[in-house]
Amino acid sequence: MPVDPSAQVAASARVHPDAQIGPQAVIGEFAIVEEDTVIGAGCRLEPYVYVKRWTTLTWFREPLDFITMTCLLVALSLPGLFGCT
Repeated sequence: MPVDPSAQVAASARVHPDAQIGPQAVIGEFAIVEEDTVIGAGCRLEPYVYVKRWTTLTWFREPLDFITMTCLLVALSLPGLFGCT
């Protein structure tokens, strides 16, 4: 999936052709997005952000409580523990 037409990608940003950029996403100046990544709808990458391969970023519509956020952070930092690669 290419970059959605409603996404804003800075001219100096580098987005791999195999990356998926969702609607209304914003990619900042000099940001780098590698292949096999998904930047979800409404996500915003600030300038100079580097998104590595196999990363998925989504925007949560509801506030997350502390326990949910902690579990998400642990799952993202230790993907092998949860059967993800």
